[in-house]
Amino acid sequence: MIIVDKREKKIEYLRNKNLEAFYSNAIELSPENLMNLGLNMYINNKKYFKREIYNIFNQSKFNEQKVLHPQQVEVLNFLLEGNNVLLSAPTSFGKTFIALEYMARATFSNIVFVVPTLALMNELSSKIRKKFGKEYNIITNSFENLSEKNIFILVPERIDQTFLIEITKVSIDLLIFDEIYKLKRRNSESKKSLDKRLISLNKGYFDIVNKANQVILLGPFIKEIKFERTKLNDNIVKYYSDYAPVYIKTLFINDDRNDFIKLNINTNSSKLIYFDSPNSIYKFCSENELTSNISLNNSLTKWCDKYISTDWLPSKMLKKGIGIHHGNIPTFMRKYVENLYNNKEIVNMFCTSTLLEGINTPTEQLIIYDSKKLSAFQTNNLIGRVGRLDTFKQGLIYYFDKNLEQYIIGDDKYETIEIVAESNEIDDLEELLYLEKERKLLNEEQLQRLQILEKKLKRYNKTIEQLKKTDGFSMESLNLFLDNIENLFSLLEKLFKSMNSTNPKEKKNTTIIRCNIIELFMKIIPDKKSLLVQINKDSSHKIKSSVCVNSLLIFTPNNIYTKINKQIEKNKTRLSTEKLNMFVDYLFYLAFGYIKYELNKIVNYCNFIFDEEYINNLSESRMHLIKVLNDEILRRFEVFNSDDNKVIKILLDIGIPYNDAIKIEKYLKVQLDTDNISTGKIYDILEENKEILKTKTDLEAVTKDLLDIIV
Repeated sequence: MIIVDKREKKIEYLRNKNLEAFYSNAIELSPENLMNLGLNMYINNKKYFKREIYNIFNQSKFNEQKVLHPQQVEVLNFLLEGNNVLLSAPTSFGKTFIALEYMARATFSNIVFVVPTLALMNELSSKIRKKFGKEYNIITNSFENLSEKNIFILVPERIDQTFLIEITKVSIDLLIFDEIYKLKRRNSESKKSLDKRLISLNKGYFDIVNKANQVILLGPFIKEIKFERTKLNDNIVKYYSDYAPVYIKTLFINDDRNDFIKLNINTNSSKLIYFDSPNSIYKFCSENELTSNISLNNSLTKWCDKYISTDWLPSKMLKKGIGIHHGNIPTFMRKYVENLYNNKEIVNMFCTSTLLEGINTPTEQLIIYDSKKLSAFQTNNLIGRVGRLDTFKQGLIYYFDKNLEQYIIGDDKYETIEIVAESNEIDDLEELLYLEKERKLLNEEQLQRLQILEKKLKRYNKTIEQLKKTDGFSMESLNLFLDNIENLFSLLEKLFKSMNSTNPKEKKNTTIIRCNIIELFMKIIPDKKSLLVQINKDSSHKIKSSVCVNSLLIFTPNNIYTKINKQIEKNKTRLSTEKLNMFVDYLFYLAFGYIKYELNKIVNYCNFIFDEEYINNLSESRMHLIKVLNDEILRRFEVFNSDDNKVIKILLDIGIPYNDAIKIEKYLKVQLDTDNISTGKIYDILEENKEILKTKTDLEAVTKDLLDIIV
């Protein structure tokens, strides 16, 4: 193991002082000093010989307009020597860039790039395709077809059993795992509530890290990290750096934060205003009269008026030239607004951490409106998003909480990362099942829970070993599912009778019984109740989550936004404007988050327990009930998630609205080889047919604009 620690406070101080002087023009800066501090990109004298020689030898192969800075060169050399590398550095260091640079310089057949979010996956797919698309097949799903040379760009959840089987057919030459800190074990305060993604993230890491010939791990502000259970144990270069070649000025504002934002909203500088939640954004917008010197009436605002509501705040604010960006807003809308901001068609963006978790949205200024929930690590990761070498080398941070100062100037920003998959401890049973940890590591209480689970599984001829071959089951949810199987059969029997009844009154009960089954599933896999509680507070008419979910899962109409609009129209007269905005967010969360990624796991639980062996041993009446379950309930999930159409799934991933994804798939079908489908090929066909698609009268105007953004 090699440890390279470049975190030197004196040099960091000198670097910042020189950058401050550069932007204030206070003194003439010595080219020699700038070279020594790794700030050669700031040397104005183009005839300075040392700089010119340096630039010639360190020009990027990935992007010939760029020159690698000295620490990037050092990391690159470690990689070219064949080392596994952990790189901890601020955002402006260019961590992802150096991984892409290495890909451009070395020879590989198969590369796996793992990122924490779908937004990052899409952004990286587009960037990688532009450089490597002719040489490599770009893949973002386990169901896509492999070629001779492939680049897999995945979120950890997509490193599933299908992917692991496919990847055995080839060798993984290079694994790049971005934002490695996301794998860290929760601290003692948060251990009570299981992070649903934590095990999935670690499973994705653990399943693949030992299969890769070379590994690059990336993350910011890592104090220390241990590798105890993988090949990285004694076989990695740990490179720690605080090198940030951009100047970030932080300013404490003692004025009222609302007044400050209102005063600065019409300046020309691009500004991200950070809020800790969508509700905080909506509260600010509702309580403050905001006027902007930009007025918009584009295809997105028209689409929102048509399918959502003219009262929906993100659309109303966009008409004023102010973008709103958070995790509940559908992918295509976020992509559209990001493009407006990047092109400076709007210069103000009210956002949550969703926008700031690695997406390349360059900005001159960041205003931290909310800060109470921010740790030192999160604060500095947030600040690191401002200023980029290729856009804004200078960034301004405004904050209103004096307590943030200690986070900005202190060493608290560095965190020791304990990767769950690398630790010889067990907090949750999922670690035993999915991270190959030994049974002897269980404490007495965990062992008892495991034994209870084994007994329950035995009733259905299932074992823990079989469970280990599944993808990301929650033991809490699986236990609840097993406890409610008889309740499920009872409801299915009622549904069967109702569907086949000749009595009109009984026939009407069919929808209610379906809702009851959905309600049972939602008790097994709960949604976020907090938003609905706020919506229903002080209301005589209570909106039921199961009714909303059932309405989104119905077969017709097949346009998800028409279903959402029906729910909005049905409830809007009972809701204030504030609660209407919450309700729209809740419907988006249900449709594009909860149903798609959480509740859909009920299909996997059913397939695991009700397999062919189990069904063959059932009575004829129960076999009929399993058929009712598959045809009337589970089939709805499959249709909702487009599980039987690979092309539509890819189009949705890259940001095409659902209703138009269905239409585009039909247009492209004749050109597609159904046995050779991948994200890269869909991008290629979209590019070839973009102008033709834009002439189609049945496609929404917003989709036509998105084609220009996406391709």
